[in-house]
Amino acid sequence: MANISGIIKERSENSLLFFTRYIFKESFGVKFEVAQFHKTLANVLEKVHKGEIKRLIINIPPRYGKTELAVKMYISWCLAKNPKARFIHLSYSDALALDNSSQTREYIQSDSYQRLWNMQLKKDSQSQKKWYTIQGGGVYATASGGAITGFGAGNGGAIIIDDPLKPDDAVSDVRRKFINNRYNTTIRSRVNDREVPIIVIMQRLHEDDLSGFLLDGNSGEQWYHLKLPAIDKNNKPLWSSKHSFKELESIRQQIDLHLVVNICKNQRQRRAVNGVKIGLILSIKPNCLAMYNGKCMLMVHILKTLETTQLEYKLVANQMIIYMCLKALISI
Repeated sequence: MANISGIIKERSENSLLFFTRYIFKESFGVKFEVAQFHKTLANVLEKVHKGEIKRLIINIPPRYGKTELAVKMYISWCLAKNPKARFIHLSYSDALALDNSSQTREYIQSDSYQRLWNMQLKKDSQSQKKWYTIQGGGVYATASGGAITGFGAGNGGAIIIDDPLKPDDAVSDVRRKFINNRYNTTIRSRVNDREVPIIVIMQRLHEDDLSGFLLDGNSGEQWYHLKLPAIDKNNKPLWSSKHSFKELESIRQQIDLHLVVNICKNQRQRRAVNGVKIGLILSIKPNCLAMYNGKCMLMVHILKTLETTQLEYKLVANQMIIYMCLKALISI
């Protein structure tokens, strides 16, 4: 039995994905389903741990195991290898960040983890927001817009930002700018030294979301960019056992219509309504035209109902660029 435990421990410490599958199965009694992109993601995260990547942006669809693998399991794995590692974890809401922190701590305190690493936490580490190992490592979790005081990431740890922006906030210039500016003014400074990695994990919500902001060079840092689109350029689904191409196209249509409505609502709050005479011009990638067949008039009716008049907005949603120009020119 001791020999088997030794083998599992060695393989776990040498492979983030093996560790993830072991802890997940022991914790929930079911297998962690592994797709090819999970292997790619785990390999990149291992390079971060080795110091080969200092700044990492991961763009991946929601509900594809990104938080499980890149936040909860990655932190647990790093602490198993180095109990002095310190992590700062941020998400768009305090509740989400605290839930992730709590689950990470539960993994560490589980029997399956303790059998191999016997990790001890400080007795006062009952808070979800901040907890420590007896060796001085630990986690500080809060909202991306929240205060970060008295804690720095380092000693083999990292800053991990998972979904810094709520999807419904993507249409808000104010909210996007707040999160982007906060990265430069506050978040990036919470590392103990310049070698400490920073990881940003999110679905793309807008061309000026945090991913876009950083990739455009606005932090002055060089970022490794891992793009994992739900559908690749050959129309192949990223995770076919979860979503088929047909299902993803249907989801994408609903997301785009939802974002159009949110944009119009946002504009309506800021602009006076001068009538309902509007025109709608959609300019999208040619290979995406089919998905909008029959949808144009539905969008127009939505806009008319909202009494939207003037709006010029550029939006990126699921790798498609939609340019909307609503002018008081065409009578409907």
